[in-house]
Amino acid sequence: MIVVVDTNIIIAALVRNSKTRKALISGKIKFVSPDFVKEELQTHESSIVSKSGLSREEFSLILALLLEEIEIIPYKEYKDKIPVAKRIMSDDPKDVAYVACYRALGCDAVWTNDKDYYGKQGISTLDTKRILSLLNL
Repeated sequence: MIVVVDTNIIIAALVRNSKTRKALISGKIKFVSPDFVKEELQTHESSIVSKSGLSREEFSLILALLLEEIEIIPYKEYKDKIPVAKRIMSDDPKDVAYVACYRALGCDAVWTNDKDYYGKQGISTLDTKRILSLLNL
């Protein structure tokens, strides 16, 4: 199973040592994310450090651990699917890259808790509760 991971899921795994973190490092599902996820996480670093109580060194260490388990997909591998992804996610352009990645790689689902995905044609989504159930966590 190949699943695209929304940045908010990774942020949740950074903020707390939770089942979300355990799911990401379980090795039971292949996780992927578009290449801009690293920049987005760095943009939110101060907020994540503040919410989590982690030091910057701990944040960097946990982020590195999580990113070892998530294959980062270069833009060139999903750019051809951007136009169709824009049509699908016309009401939420910040999620276009995730959908393009999903379609380009033929992924099984997008792991997100973002309600903007639900009910969209051509996208299978899994929320955290469903992922945890699949992994028996």
